[in-house]
Amino acid sequence: MTVRSPIRVCIIEDHAIVRAGIKMLLDAQSDIEVVGEAVDRKTALEIAARECPDVFLVDNDRGRFLCRLDISLSTRDGRRAV
Repeated sequence: MTVRSPIRVCIIEDHAIVRAGIKMLLDAQSDIEVVGEAVDRKTALEIAARECPDVFLVDNDRGRFLCRLDISLSTRDGRRAV
């Protein structure tokens, strides 16, 4: 039987109450680990460098902002994500 590591998630959302609700829902899942929460690009990049999340859960408004800035991040296994 293979033991899988939890999916490591970073939440990018500028509304604290929404971030808290999403975190609460994700924390209830045994196969998901929230490794960071960010309200802006700078914080998201710091979390990415430090924690190497598998997934970024991005607020739609934040997503457009982040996409315009053309963020490029490395994943833990060396692949590139944009």
